[in-house]
Amino acid sequence: MDARNPEFGYKNSILPARIPLWGIVLGATTIVLIVFILIFDWNWMRGPIARYASHRLGRQVSINGDLRVHLFSRHPNATINGLRVSNPDWAPKGDTADIPKLGLQVTLWPLLTGRVVWEQVIATSPNISLLRDTDGRATWEFGTTAAENAKPLNIPPIRRFLISNGVVQIVDERRHLTFSGTLSASENGGAKSPTAFQMNGNGLLNRHAFVMNVEGGPLINVDRDKPYPFTMEVRSDATKVNAQAAIRHPFDLGQIDGDVTFAGANLADLYYLTGIAFPRTSPYRLSASFSRDGTTYRLAHMTGTVGNSDLEGWMAVDVHTGRPYLTADMTSRKLDFTDLGPLLGGAPSRAKIAQAASKAGISPVVAANRTIVPQNETYFLPDVPLAGDRVNQMDAKIHYSAQSIHSEDFPLKSFDLSLAIDHGMISAKPISFVLSQGKITGSATVDARRKTPTIGVDFRVRDIKLEQFVAKQGKDPSMLEGTVEARALMRGVGASLHQAASTADGDFRMVVPGGAIRQRFAELMGISVDRAFLLSGQQQTDIRCAVGDFQVRGGVMTARTLVFDTNVMNITGKGSVDLRREDVNIELQGHPKKLTLLRLRAPIVVSGPLKSPNVGIKSGSIPAQAGIAAVLGAVATPFAALLPFVDPGLAKNADCVGLERAASTTTPKVRK
Repeated sequence: MDARNPEFGYKNSILPARIPLWGIVLGATTIVLIVFILIFDWNWMRGPIARYASHRLGRQVSINGDLRVHLFSRHPNATINGLRVSNPDWAPKGDTADIPKLGLQVTLWPLLTGRVVWEQVIATSPNISLLRDTDGRATWEFGTTAAENAKPLNIPPIRRFLISNGVVQIVDERRHLTFSGTLSASENGGAKSPTAFQMNGNGLLNRHAFVMNVEGGPLINVDRDKPYPFTMEVRSDATKVNAQAAIRHPFDLGQIDGDVTFAGANLADLYYLTGIAFPRTSPYRLSASFSRDGTTYRLAHMTGTVGNSDLEGWMAVDVHTGRPYLTADMTSRKLDFTDLGPLLGGAPSRAKIAQAASKAGISPVVAANRTIVPQNETYFLPDVPLAGDRVNQMDAKIHYSAQSIHSEDFPLKSFDLSLAIDHGMISAKPISFVLSQGKITGSATVDARRKTPTIGVDFRVRDIKLEQFVAKQGKDPSMLEGTVEARALMRGVGASLHQAASTADGDFRMVVPGGAIRQRFAELMGISVDRAFLLSGQQQTDIRCAVGDFQVRGGVMTARTLVFDTNVMNITGKGSVDLRREDVNIELQGHPKKLTLLRLRAPIVVSGPLKSPNVGIKSGSIPAQAGIAAVLGAVATPFAALLPFVDPGLAKNADCVGLERAASTTTPKVRK
């Protein structure tokens, strides 16, 4: 019998006369696949998926709970229970992330065209533990190079992002930073509420309270081609950061624009939030336009106050190599001179700090605690350690200028500074102070590559007029007139200015090549009592030359030459300044050039702490003095060689060379 014969009754059957072999195979495969999917346990795939993730991330990944997957849906989803991502091999044993439950859901139709849109990401009770060691290796970085790790996070859009009961711990050994707190993300508002999405963090940053709040519109409305606006507030101790910004292409975190305001007690505290080594300052408040373009951050149109000085300009940070490179150009229209104190370890008065705190909108008590660093109050030079470890983590090129300066002690007009940082080498060149009459210029270097920095300075005083420091009385001439030229060239080892000065080697030389002094004052310096009070009056006498030449060795400045020569008196000196103890011990001996009836034969002594030395007359008898020529012959040095160290032009213009020549040819008439 042939079943294909119409006689058997199959002529009118709806079945095809013949089913191809490939159709049978396809149908069978489909049936088997459907049955397999229906009975398939996705837990069988936990091992292969974890091994694949471990290979991609370069560390152990494990799934210790159920893995549930639903593919046949417009929104395929998966639930991963017991997900753990271990620390890399170089870090201590432990987990970077321990997430008891992670829910993932994608939108099907974009996925079919090659785009990923997360319908929702839900993390329940995640425990995140992050570590950066002293070498800069971080457990949250998965790239193989610093440049790869510097790339901004760019993830597909997420329409619903929830974090509940999150715990975050951060230990950054390089920044000396610790954080322990909680993290949550939720959506509570309506579909059009600008604060529907909220992310909140609370905890302790280096034992100080830390709060972070981020608010934005509902994520369900996110469009990759439209900016996503958000606000952010961060408070850490006395530091406050407020921003209104927008992500240009959600969720590409490398494209952000907005406005930001920083306020706090000390700019140096921003280091823990930014990784940038800002200088110590008084309370500040700064606003700027903020942008991020890939690995470059910019603050433009910056305005505000630092201490009691205004500040404006721009700055940018490039992190494409993994090492921050800061460039900035800042200007103050009016600089309060005391605001430079914290940069070197000093501090303004509490009254000044309170004024600055009021401008910054923070508590004066908190501001004083964060600005004033405890130190030995007996020292004149600050003994606060410089933040060398911070500087080693970044490079910079900065220019700052002050168009005018308010100072209660010095007639300063303007200030200019160019600063460069290159792998722990700090170079400030030039540093320039312009006075009403004269200028102080120089450079400073700090080698912070070692644990104890080396500090070097080379400063010159040029054309400083003495009369600007001495008040005139009516129409009478100034008590002291003349031009000061000086140079300090020293280098020392220490973590603070005081410590570096305590070990300093170098030279300090000061010259007054000519001028005038109230004769009464000149006579008193030589303790010629009768001439000072009975004969001199208000008349002046010429200053032929004044020289102070100090050799600096091991933190002790020893006078090689101290000469102050006028028409009526020649004064010589000896002694030292101990920068280790900051103690002064100088003796000045006068040698009158004219007849004097009453003269106390005792030297003037300058002694005591450098911060507030005492001036007095040394008790006890003094041996009879020789002629002025013999005295000069004993103390004079080759001025022709000394003066070019200070200023090459002085060798031609100063009368000091003539003074040395006169010491060997002239014997002044001195009545004993």
